Amino acid sequence: MILSLWRLGESSRVLAFTVHEPPNPPAASIERAERLVFTKDGFSFAALLLGPIWLLLNRMWIVLAIYVVIAFGIGAVLELLKVPHIWATLTGLALNFLIALEGDSLRRWTLERRGWQFVGTVVGRTTAECERRFFENWLPAQSAQRVQPATVGSVPAMAPLSPAAHDLGAAAVEPPPLPMMVPPQQDDSQDRRWRLFGRRN
Repeated sequence: MILSLWRLGESSRVLAFTVHEPPNPPAASIERAERLVFTKDGFSFAALLLGPIWLLLNRMWIVLAIYVVIAFGIGAVLELLKVPHIWATLTGLALNFLIALEGDSLRRWTLERRGWQFVGTVVGRTTAECERRFFENWLPAQSAQRVQPATVGSVPAMAPLSPAAHDLGAAAVEPPPLPMMVPPQQDDSQDRRWRLFGRRN
């Protein structure tokens, strides 16, 4: 019975992730996909158990500094009040519990401060399923965005002109006829005089 309830809980569990992209991504879609970061939304058991080590592994320096300051401040107050050490341990667990509740939100905040862009969200039963479902929609969209600028800048093809329009166009661009050159008339009056003079002689 307990095993059946456990399997039912596992089958009904749904994971949610937010996807983030670093600044200045490469042009190739495959390289961009490799640099994407999936941040799970929900309670983090790793943050509960590790606390500051989890913050260190995720490079959350500001959050880690705030955690250390609060932990040392609470420890100093408890030491001044002569409180039993069990309370210091419980205080540390309480801080880890807060980190476990808001660790994913703090991680998203850290990524946004570094210039990472929010890409989208995805849900699924497992991490692998969430990644597969996200890339099935994201990769075709990136391919479409690469093709779109080339089609926008292209010159649309013109429809062929009809015969009548073609004749009109030809007539419009046909140069005007050149004027006819009339050859100069030769003055044959002198020839006539020589002929007459020859006859008289």
